[in-house]
Amino acid sequence: MDPEQDPADTDNRLRGEVGAATGDIPTGRLRNEDVLDQPASPAAGLTLRGLGGGQGVPVLAEGYRTGGTIGTGAMANILEADQQTLWRTVAIKTLKPERRTPNDQRSFLAESIATAKLEHPNIVPVHDLVRDESGHLQLVMKRVVGRTWKDLLHPQNDADEAAADELDLDDHLEFLLKICDAVAYAHAFGILHRDLKPENVMVGDFGEVLVMDWGCAVTYGDYHVAGMSHLTELETISGTPNYIAPEMARGDDSRTGPWSDVYLLGGMLYEVLTGEAPHHGKTVRDVLARAARGKVPPPRHRNPARAMPDELVELCTAALAANIDERIQGVKEFASELRNYRKHGEAYRLAEAAREQLRVAKQARASQAGRHYRRAVACCEQALDMWPERSIQMLTVRALLEAAGDAVATGDLGVAASDARAAEALAEELGFEDQARKAAEILVLCHQPAEQADRRFAALELTITKLRFLAAALLALAVLGTALGAVLF
Repeated sequence: MDPEQDPADTDNRLRGEVGAATGDIPTGRLRNEDVLDQPASPAAGLTLRGLGGGQGVPVLAEGYRTGGTIGTGAMANILEADQQTLWRTVAIKTLKPERRTPNDQRSFLAESIATAKLEHPNIVPVHDLVRDESGHLQLVMKRVVGRTWKDLLHPQNDADEAAADELDLDDHLEFLLKICDAVAYAHAFGILHRDLKPENVMVGDFGEVLVMDWGCAVTYGDYHVAGMSHLTELETISGTPNYIAPEMARGDDSRTGPWSDVYLLGGMLYEVLTGEAPHHGKTVRDVLARAARGKVPPPRHRNPARAMPDELVELCTAALAANIDERIQGVKEFASELRNYRKHGEAYRLAEAAREQLRVAKQARASQAGRHYRRAVACCEQALDMWPERSIQMLTVRALLEAAGDAVATGDLGVAASDARAAEALAEELGFEDQARKAAEILVLCHQPAEQADRRFAALELTITKLRFLAAALLALAVLGTALGAVLF
């Protein structure tokens, strides 16, 4: 894969309220246009909300004792601290010294209000909002022991690799469903997140899944919250270019809504399926321009080597529709489709087991291959009983044909004919002409020897019948000869 397309390459957290002066991106909405020509990677690390400078470790508010920096971005530091009154460890988010402008402080306050208002099991809990001795705001939150979802999707060290190895597709879908629950809850209060991505999700060591970083959050529609910006009041573009919805990238706030967060959820599903974020480009300007046009390669085109269930591909595509009217409109609908897929998870696991048996069969000795083909067919048949999804039907046809071919090779023509007939019927039902034709060819091979045997048997019966007539004739002649002899002598 091209280094520019490796989602794990970049960890920079540029924060910029950005619009562009080119392409499909509106002009006049850029605080610092230099960011547009910076190199871009598909990493989830670039959030457009303003650019920051160096790092500073602030003094904590009274009653808290610092335990060191546990995270940093271009806008803020996150510190581990001891809350002395309750003897517990917390996390404190505080603006960097160079980011304590009136505008940044208003944004920080809005983020604090949004996070505190949304009390949900999958949203990071806020304990307090305090000021240090200089009067600067500090947000006190739960200290989550774990790692970001991004670290599990793109591990960069042995510990993350070990944790990632314990997860399968179903685990990642469970994370996404919990995120959906959090976002749906926020929407119920009229709050859009607008910056959903794996980097902004913490996965705790004890099963917690928490949506973090509500710095781009705004209210929408008839909802208004004191201290928070309303969607109609925005003057700049916010979000992460590699995930941002087309209407957000164009700065079309009148067309932004809950469906925009659905697009971001679809972008995370896209990354689960393909290993990459939806939007790419050499520079931030390129990424934003492509995002604004809504051009996302189909998941299987982005990563052909990965196996992807059809249902998830279809859901991902529907969530990433560039046309809002064609996109899934609400988070609950998206989550419902995802849950429906998970109900069929056992069928997919059986299908995966069938694929493994087919792979083993090809490598096994001739005397052993048939056993693996029979197991593959059995797994497919069980999966079909649970859920007759198209990809499972296709796999079943393949397993039946391969099993029939092996049975022909080993001379078990009865089994071969049975598998070929089943494959032919299913292939014809699905409209797979090539597979149906191949099944018919196998049936010809199975029946041809039997027809030849029937002809040989019929010829033998005819010969036997002729011999019987000849024997009877000879016997009759013998009797006649005996009778004549008796008369003559």
